[in-house]
Amino acid sequence: MPHSDDQPSDGGLPIEFEVYFSNFPKIDYARLAQFIDQCEPDAGEKADVAPVENDDTNEPGVRIVGFVVSLGDMNVGVVMQSAPTPNMELIRLGAVTDEVKQVLVAHQACAVLSLVGGEDEAPIERLLFAYKVAAGLCLQGAIGVGNVHTERVLPAEMLHELFGMPPANDEQSVWESLRIYGEPPQLLMSIELIEIKNRQYLATCGLGYCDLPDLAWAFTNDDEANNVIELFNNCFAHMMEQNIAFQAGETIEDDNEKTYRFDDPPDDWELPFPSEGVLVMTTL
Repeated sequence: MPHSDDQPSDGGLPIEFEVYFSNFPKIDYARLAQFIDQCEPDAGEKADVAPVENDDTNEPGVRIVGFVVSLGDMNVGVVMQSAPTPNMELIRLGAVTDEVKQVLVAHQACAVLSLVGGEDEAPIERLLFAYKVAAGLCLQGAIGVGNVHTERVLPAEMLHELFGMPPANDEQSVWESLRIYGEPPQLLMSIELIEIKNRQYLATCGLGYCDLPDLAWAFTNDDEANNVIELFNNCFAHMMEQNIAFQAGETIEDDNEKTYRFDDPPDDWELPFPSEGVLVMTTL
């Protein structure tokens, strides 16, 4: 199954998931739409799931089924095939246990979810809709989900625990927690070691989907890296909770009165993943 380009035509950052199954499933479309509607019952708009024609260019012996999940002007196209993903490296490099990797690598069917539309929505709303579709598939037998562009791999059990039951009347939903506080962060962002211009950097990946700049730090050693990871997580939580985005030239101070500065990167920088910009952090 082909994957989308990094720059979509609808104006938003590309959103593409893989969903893994032990066997080719039969998806109950009505149940999927009902799950999405129950995620946030007061949202107003209702989800719709509609099948599409099978692709006549199917690889021999591979069954392909497609359907579209719509909510307002957001649409997630789903293409399911009775064969493993060709992108197995996504699972092998995922930040999950070896036991989970073994289960996911053994999958025998895969679905690719690609979101289009919703350019008038806040970026995080597009991502949350894709997660609702993926979580709904996990409740119908999927064993895991891979976020193609942020390289996050999540076992189905985690999504069952987070999204399988609606919250009590006096509890905040996980969707609201993600939207307001960025919690749990592993669904929204990761921290990667990347190389730019022959130099290694620690960088966040995924903040653009929250309409925030990603953050980068010149890598020096593993001991410092642990502190930088904590710093990145704190910066992300602060930006989400305060509904702000740090700007180039700003400084912040941590609990130990250590000061950090945000700066624009050189003009020729290019991150290896979709982003709404990046700020390089240094200590003063």
